[in-house]
Amino acid sequence: MLSFIHLSDIHFRTFSGDPFDIDEDLRSELIYDISHNLTKEISSIDGILVCGDIAFSGQAIEYKVAMDFLERICDLLKIDKSHIFCVPGNHDVDQNITRSSASVKALQDKLEQTKNSTEFDWQLSEMFRNTQDSSVLYSPITCYNENFATIYGCSLAPNRPTWKQEMDFEGDYKLCIVGINSTIISNHEDHRNNGGEKLMRISEIQIPSRKENTIFLAPQEGQIEKRVECIDDYARHVDANDVCNLVNLYYGLPIANEDLEEFASVFIKKDPSFSMRYIKELSLLAGAVLLQISTKNSKYDSLAELLTLTTSFYRKPSSTHRALDQIIKQFNKDRINIRERSFEDYIKQRNETIG
Repeated sequence: MLSFIHLSDIHFRTFSGDPFDIDEDLRSELIYDISHNLTKEISSIDGILVCGDIAFSGQAIEYKVAMDFLERICDLLKIDKSHIFCVPGNHDVDQNITRSSASVKALQDKLEQTKNSTEFDWQLSEMFRNTQDSSVLYSPITCYNENFATIYGCSLAPNRPTWKQEMDFEGDYKLCIVGINSTIISNHEDHRNNGGEKLMRISEIQIPSRKENTIFLAPQEGQIEKRVECIDDYARHVDANDVCNLVNLYYGLPIANEDLEEFASVFIKKDPSFSMRYIKELSLLAGAVLLQISTKNSKYDSLAELLTLTTSFYRKPSSTHRALDQIIKQFNKDRINIRERSFEDYIKQRNETIG
């Protein structure tokens, strides 16, 4: 079994660690917890995953303080600093560059104005093929790359849109950690005047292709939260026809393309990088929605979260037997009903249950 420490949004500032740093106590407690509790519960840690916002404003001095903190954790865990894995968040973008460079802003605006993920992917690919455009797009994370990510082998560039690290897993399987960049269009206008936030995007070229006996772990900033929020919202506003489509999708029964597109749009609205082509993920998400409907409470939220980790789920289904068994048991009677009596009766009964 592999074990990791997951950190995110650690937001080191230029003054972090000085006598007036109000976050010092929080960091000290984290260090204490690792040294006195975690090491007693888990015999060995295989790495530290830092999923965005290492710095507060993407400045070199902030990364120096962050490195000292993370390498202190490595010393406690007796692991090499090469086992620190990181991806940038919007706070790792140097907004001095996005404010002062008209070319950066122009390219970002062009990408943000694309209507869907397919158009975004096409437009980004064209920009990446242009050496000057691609260099401009990556310039806001230059400090992040040079002063932090490169040291841990996790830098990102137009000719290296992702980084990958394989580890031995169970049996013949390997775990491949994939670092992606969700900050391509991030700038000083991430926070809207109306109180909303700009949606970050990733491209199709960053999504790993299938590889034999390999499980992919590819963190995306806020992805799980977005999926769970969509699951909960959708479960509260379904009708009998929606339930019918969810059952069809989950059990691999025929479903009209427009109905599939409508369900996928629920997740695309929250995460533009999502695509209706992710049919296996959509099937599992349909199962998560059905669980929410059937229980009418939030006790399955953790299972819904597990279902959103479908990069691992559909790469190696056997690793998720416990979660899938819960779904199968929950809907085993429904499966029998679909086969042994009219589907209309089943939908009527299910609609009465949720109504």
